[in-house]
Amino acid sequence: GDFKDALRWFRKAAEAGHVGATYSIGIMHDNGEGVECDPVRAFGYYRQAVDAAEDIEDPRCGSDVWSRVAVLEGPYNVGSCYYRGHGVDEDHALAAHWYRRSADRGLAQAQATLGTLYSHGHGVNRTPSEAVRLYRQALDNESYPIDDPRKIEFIEQELEDLIREIAESGGGADGADLAEVVPFAVGDRVELHGLSSTSFNGNFGTVAGPLRDGRYPVKLPGRSKLMSIKPANLWSAPPNRSAGPAPRQTAAVSDVTASEAASVDADADADADAAAQQAFANSPQMLAMKKQQWENWLTTSIPMLNDMTPMAASKTAGGRSLIEKLLDFYSMCSGGGGFGGGIDMNVDPTWARRRLNMASTAEGNTTAEFESLPSYEDLGYKRTKRKAKSRQQLEERQMSIFVPLRCEFTGCQVIDADQLKQCSRCSGCVFYCGAEHQRADWHRHKIECKHLKKLGMKPVHYTTDGSDGSEAQLGFPVGCFPGPPPPAGEVTDNCFICGAGPDEVQLGYTRCCGMPACDNEHEYQQGSFSRDFCLRSHDRYTTCASHFNEGHTGDWRVCPSCTPQDGGAPDQAGRSWYSTNGFNITPALDHHFPQGSFITGSCDGCSRRLAMGWEQVTYTPTTPTKRLCKSCSP
Repeated sequence: GDFKDALRWFRKAAEAGHVGATYSIGIMHDNGEGVECDPVRAFGYYRQAVDAAEDIEDPRCGSDVWSRVAVLEGPYNVGSCYYRGHGVDEDHALAAHWYRRSADRGLAQAQATLGTLYSHGHGVNRTPSEAVRLYRQALDNESYPIDDPRKIEFIEQELEDLIREIAESGGGADGADLAEVVPFAVGDRVELHGLSSTSFNGNFGTVAGPLRDGRYPVKLPGRSKLMSIKPANLWSAPPNRSAGPAPRQTAAVSDVTASEAASVDADADADADAAAQQAFANSPQMLAMKKQQWENWLTTSIPMLNDMTPMAASKTAGGRSLIEKLLDFYSMCSGGGGFGGGIDMNVDPTWARRRLNMASTAEGNTTAEFESLPSYEDLGYKRTKRKAKSRQQLEERQMSIFVPLRCEFTGCQVIDADQLKQCSRCSGCVFYCGAEHQRADWHRHKIECKHLKKLGMKPVHYTTDGSDGSEAQLGFPVGCFPGPPPPAGEVTDNCFICGAGPDEVQLGYTRCCGMPACDNEHEYQQGSFSRDFCLRSHDRYTTCASHFNEGHTGDWRVCPSCTPQDGGAPDQAGRSWYSTNGFNITPALDHHFPQGSFITGSCDGCSRRLAMGWEQVTYTPTTPTKRLCKSCSP
C-alpha cells in the first residue's frame, strides 16, 4: 500500500534479474512515486529493462504481467524519452526507432505516435501514406487499444487531413498509390465505428460514392438519406460478415471459444507466477526483511499519520483514529495488493494494535508469529557499529562536493594552488588568482555565494593539469573505469567513503567501479532517505553507478550519454550533483564544468537558488523538467 515499500521490493527483484521490476522502477522514477522524480534514472531503468527483454518479441510470452508490460511498452517509453529529451539528449530518429519496436509488437499508442512522426516528418522522411497506414493500424488494434477519446479524435482528424492531401495530389507527394491509401471503392461493404452517435456503431453499409471533402457517402439499410462518414470511422467488412444477425452470432461463438482457450493459458501462467512469488515471499531473506519492516514501522514518520510515527500517534485520541484508518488501508491492500500480489509487507493490524496498546481483548496475538521470523543476524548479516572516526568521516563525505583548484574568472589560466585564494564567504567553493579577477566575476558569483555558505558544503579540492580531458584527477586517469573484477571472498579493505573496516560493518564492492563500501542496506529504514549506507548511496546518487546500471561501456567520465550538464546561465540546473558529490571516488572531468559555471541552479517558480542533492527539489508529473523549491512545490 506504499510506493516506497513497492520501490524497495522492486529493487530486490530487479537485482535478481526480474525484467518487469526493473521497468517498474523506471516508471516510479519517471513519475516521482516513492522517490524524487529523476528522468535520467528513469531512462536508464527503461533501457535496462528493454535490453533484458530483447529476446522476448511477443509480449504474451513474458514470464509475468509486469514483464509482458515491459516488453510491450518499454521501447515506447524509451522512444518518448528520446523524443522529448527526457533524461537523455533529444533525438527524433532514435525515438522513431524505439517507437517502431513497440508498434511492431502491437501497441496501438506506439503505432499512432509513429504515425504522427511520419505525418509531420519528425525523425523520419515525411510519408503521408505510411502515416495513414499506422493510424489505421492503431484504430483497428483490439489487442492493446488506445482508450483516450481525445487521442482517438486527434488520429481521426489527422487521417482526414492526410487522405484529403493524398487525394488532392493524385496519389500524394510520397508517390503513394491512392487506391492503397483510400481503399474504399463505390459498392464496398463497410462497418461503422467510433462515431459520437453510438447507435450507428457496428452497423454495416455500402459506400455510395467517391471520397469528397474527406468523407465517404455511405448508404445504410432502412435509411433513405446517405450518411457522410470520415474514412477513420469505416472498417472494411470481412467476407464472412454481413448486416444480418446470424453471422454476428456465429462470430461471437467463435470469439468466445478463442477467449476461453486464451483464458486457460493465462490461468496457467498466473498459477506459475503465484507459485514463484510465494516461494520468493517465504525465503529467509524476505521473511527477515518483513520482520525488520514491522520493527521500523513503529518509529517511522508516515504521511497518513500527519508525518507522526505510530508510537507518537498512539498517544492521542486523534492519532489513534488515524492509525485505525491506516491499518484499515493496509488490510484493504493485503493479499493481492502487495508486490506482485505474492508478498504482503504491510504490518499486521492485530500485531500493530497490541504493540501500540490499542488491541481489544477479543483480538488474537500475533507476537509469536513475529518472533518466529528470522533476523538478519540469523542469516549471517552484521549490525553496523561504526567507530567515532568512521562516523565523522561519513558525515563529512555526505556534505562534500568536489571543487577544482583553478581561477573561476573565464579565460584565466592559473591552476597553481599556491597562486589561488578562496572566496572567504562560501568557504572554498570558488577560487580566484587575485582580487582583480574576483571583482570582475562578482556580478556572477554573488548570485549564489550566500546560498553556498548557508548550505555548509565541505569542498574537496582537486588539481587538474588543465588539458582537454586527460587529467589524472585524484589518481584516477581516464580509462581506468571500469576496473578489474573485485577479488572473491570476504572484503578486507576499508570503505572508500567512510573508512569503516570489516570489524565495524558488513562490506561489499560497488558493481560499477569495484570499490569497497559499506554493504549494510539491510538496515535501511524505509522512507528515511538516510545516506548512512555507503554502497547504497553510491549506487543511487552517482553518475558512475547510473552509467553502469544503464548498460553503458567505458569510463563514465567520457561517456557521451553521461556527460554532466554545464552550469551556465543562472536559470540552468547548475553542476551535476551526481558527478561531484562525496559518494564518488573521483569527480567528473574538470572541462565539463567550465570557468564561471554555477554550482547551484534556480527554482523555476520563485528563482531562488537550489542545489540538487542538498535540499528539497520537486518535479511535477505534468512538467517533469520544471524544478521547484519546497515553498513553490504543490
